[in-house]
Amino acid sequence: MNQSSKGQSLNWYNVAPTDNLGTVSNFIDGESDINGDFYLIVDYKDGSYFDSKGTVSLGEGLNLLKINSKGEVVFSKLISTRMTYRTMRFNSEGSGYLVFTGEGNPFLSIDGQVFSGTTESAGAILILKINSQGNFLEPTVLSTEGKVYEGFFQFHLTNDNGFAFLYGVEGNVVDDLEDELYLRENLAFFDSNWQKVKEKSFSAHTQNRANFGVRSFLLHGLAQAPSGDIYLTGYANLNETTSLGTNLNFKNNRSNGILVKLDSNLDLVWSRSLAYYQADTSNPVVLPDGKVAFQTSFHEYVEGESPEIIGAEDVFSRGADLEGYLTHLIIFNEDGDVERASSMDRVLVERQMDFDKYLDLNGMGNLTMPVLIFSSDGPINVAYSDSGSDQIYEEETFNRNQQYFGFLEFLVTGDYSQRRIVKRRGNTRVEMNMGVVNSPICGSYFIYGQFFNTLDLGNSEDGSDELVLTNTDGTGDYFVANYQNEIPRIFDYEEEHISCDQERIEIPFRVSDEDVNSLEYNIDISDNTFLKSSNVRLSIHEDIGKVIIEYVGSQDWQTDITLRVTDLCGFFSEAKIFVSRGSTPETPKLNVSDEVVEICEGDSVELISSIDSNNIWSNGENSKSIIVTEPGEYWVKQVSPSGCESENSDTVRVIVFQPTVQPIITSSASTTLCFGESVTLYSSLKGGMLWSNGEQGDSLVVEEAGVYNVVQVSECGEGIVSEDVEVVIKPVPDKPVVSVIGSTVICEGEQIVLRSSQATGNLWSNGMTDREITVSKTGKYWLNVVSDGCISQTSDTVNLQVDPQFELSLVDTRTLCDGFDTIVLIPESTAQSPSFTWSTGETSKEIYVNQVGEYWVEVSKGECTNRAFVQVLNECKPVVSVPNAFSPNGDGINDTFEIMARGLYSYELYIFDKWGGQIFYTKDFNEVWDGSNSSGEWPSGQYPYKIVYSGLIDNKQVFYSKKGTIKLVR
Repeated sequence: MNQSSKGQSLNWYNVAPTDNLGTVSNFIDGESDINGDFYLIVDYKDGSYFDSKGTVSLGEGLNLLKINSKGEVVFSKLISTRMTYRTMRFNSEGSGYLVFTGEGNPFLSIDGQVFSGTTESAGAILILKINSQGNFLEPTVLSTEGKVYEGFFQFHLTNDNGFAFLYGVEGNVVDDLEDELYLRENLAFFDSNWQKVKEKSFSAHTQNRANFGVRSFLLHGLAQAPSGDIYLTGYANLNETTSLGTNLNFKNNRSNGILVKLDSNLDLVWSRSLAYYQADTSNPVVLPDGKVAFQTSFHEYVEGESPEIIGAEDVFSRGADLEGYLTHLIIFNEDGDVERASSMDRVLVERQMDFDKYLDLNGMGNLTMPVLIFSSDGPINVAYSDSGSDQIYEEETFNRNQQYFGFLEFLVTGDYSQRRIVKRRGNTRVEMNMGVVNSPICGSYFIYGQFFNTLDLGNSEDGSDELVLTNTDGTGDYFVANYQNEIPRIFDYEEEHISCDQERIEIPFRVSDEDVNSLEYNIDISDNTFLKSSNVRLSIHEDIGKVIIEYVGSQDWQTDITLRVTDLCGFFSEAKIFVSRGSTPETPKLNVSDEVVEICEGDSVELISSIDSNNIWSNGENSKSIIVTEPGEYWVKQVSPSGCESENSDTVRVIVFQPTVQPIITSSASTTLCFGESVTLYSSLKGGMLWSNGEQGDSLVVEEAGVYNVVQVSECGEGIVSEDVEVVIKPVPDKPVVSVIGSTVICEGEQIVLRSSQATGNLWSNGMTDREITVSKTGKYWLNVVSDGCISQTSDTVNLQVDPQFELSLVDTRTLCDGFDTIVLIPESTAQSPSFTWSTGETSKEIYVNQVGEYWVEVSKGECTNRAFVQVLNECKPVVSVPNAFSPNGDGINDTFEIMARGLYSYELYIFDKWGGQIFYTKDFNEVWDGSNSSGEWPSGQYPYKIVYSGLIDNKQVFYSKKGTIKLVR
């Protein structure tokens, strides 16, 4: 079962500060050996490295450090060389290989020990073997035709304990282009004795120095499958013929991410490319089931375009739905078909990353993807797709313009498992300067690199129990941290569990691991043949956290069980539990039937159980009988070998009279009381106690003042009288009376005064002590009076109700044409169901008015009242209505040309004949035209007219005009 290993916690961390003690140039590389120790290559300049024990001084140059499982530096080696360090690998025997490249004869020294070689070629590869004690063996030197290209270099340990290299060699200037150089890639395999087994050189091609990758075909990632097949990754932006074959499914004018499969003879089997802009690829990783995975990142997002896998099914149907920088984890089967593609946006991986170093090597098969997250206040969508079906699996939102480093963990199926963010840098995007290395120890990994500002090494994803390192000088400190699985812990269980008369025994427990279903649960039992019989069924229910034992029968039994919880890495914890099952035994009887037995001082009484064995007495004895000489209550119970207990026997009270001992009186409280209180007096002697007031008993309840003593009286003789105890009774103040100044129902913002009838000693329910208090909040108020420690009865309660204040608004100015218009006035109030009173006498919520003037409304709710005012102003826009015909025939209907109007301030009417001559004029609105003039009647026809009129708007005269034609009918 492939599952993520949950619950890793910080095991140790070391820091190399870049302060006045020294300057770290770079943490170059990290790797873990088979034992889980960590090896670190660091370029240092005379400084210090702080491990878990203290300070380790390092020299200037390359330093190799070995750090054990406790975070302690085992050894450090200073490496002096002009060669270029390339990589470091460890085999299954614990030996490591450090690889360097350079020009000419190779040379380096380690702590003064010189290692060198001779080569007649232009370039060389030097491999230095180191054992776990830090001893170096003589190096192996391989010659190269030219200078080894610095851009990429791969060194791997093969399946047969041999070695494999993938590297480029620079050559002479070609094609008479001075700005181009010759570059050829070599893939070479060696056996364990460094004898070359096979080799393949890829076609020569050119690289432009000023614009790297103008014509680019570059393979930089290498992995070997258990079958001997080889997988290579890289990128290309042209479709060309190479020594690998023709038409490798590249897409021109794109930066194609490439995955190539070669057989054991280094012949091409198939190739796949992911066509997109600015595509980078990681090293390939061969998974335990033979499938291969690799990462791609697209540094240039093109809106509306989807990545395209050439040579395989297109599974990126989400395409342009993902935003920002795109990263994919793609898994191919051995035939080159896509099994799963998991896509992330706003996430980057580093070009040519040694992805195979991050494969979980513990058999769980999990893949971890180190990523750089650059957020612009947006979500990170982690989506996965198979057969064209997409689903967003998780969404994370990060702060604006913050840079995070961490890794995403996936199962070998490609399913997203979890994320771990370990770094935050409040900066613009910079190079990712951290690495993650998995340890062969299950669930363990290392993180190393540089941090600015803060570094969160917290044990949990939610930030709890976090450990934050800070760097404030801006230089960036370097760190190494180791995380390991938290061993699952069993807790909240009973170490001893006794069950009586039960057929089903439930033993609860809890486990610290939150993913309880990923753990393995086992139970071991002690050598008890009865428990192993068919009468017993034992089961574990991890979902409810219980061990359940079901038993059929009546026999008693006992056993030890061991509950073991094991995680996916094999780490476990145990809980040992004693379990006993039995029947409830018979309740014993005593030989004494009296409830009370009285004896004199020096005498004794024997109490005998009806049960011969397994007795437990109330005084702790376990015999059949006990001799009692001390006063007290005695009983006995039976406890079976299985731990089951009977009920207690009847209780016998033994009283021992002690006439030679003076009793001592104690009290339940102070003997100074307030009237109405009481105190209980106790005698130190029990039985036959006679109090001075004639009462009998071991205690006395006193409610009256006086002097009290006690003496023990019995057949054994009269005892000694105790010392006197005086009880004092103090008077209680009279019940106070509260006077209310004001109403007990008020409006919010108002207040009332409460006054006590007593001048002093007042204690109000709100804690105040004045005679008068001012209150303004709804509530119940009462009063006590305190005098000499005695408290009066509580006064009657005053219930104060405070009605809430509310808001009231009314538009403060409205306009109408006085005598013509009607408007509605509606107030707005936050009060619930209030009452309304208008200045007009109306009581509705809204009123209608047609006259100018000032109006007000008063709104009331409970004891709260608000008033609002509105001023209604006169504003009449003049309106003129003109008929289109009239008939001056004397029938009394439409005999004159009569105009209807309102709001006029001035008025002029002009009527013209058809030639434009004025035939009528008036400034008097009440004067009408009857179709005639001084010369006689005008004939039927159309007569143009013009009306010039004005009105007062905001106390200003505004002019209007209207033209038209009136039809005169005879």
